[in-house]
Amino acid sequence: MAADRRPAATGYAPAWRWHFYAGLFTATFLLMLAITGALSLFNRELNDGAPAAPPPAPHTTPLPWAGARCAMPWAEAAWMGSLASDG
Repeated sequence: MAADRRPAATGYAPAWRWHFYAGLFTATFLLMLAITGALSLFNRELNDGAPAAPPPAPHTTPLPWAGARCAMPWAEAAWMGSLASDG
């Protein structure tokens, strides 16, 4: 039985043990960076308690009148019919 045993690798087990500890340390450090980065990114939303609303959109010209408004900006537009086909 003693002849079947392999000689122990001198640095294999300690190297993997140090590799495991280094992985634990690195994973903890990266997790801390991710959490503090998310807190920094969403700082305003977390402090306000609600997501920030976008600014109100300016009044825009309806799409059918957009070309006419560009061609004659001084003219007043009046609705003369419907967009739906009469059929």
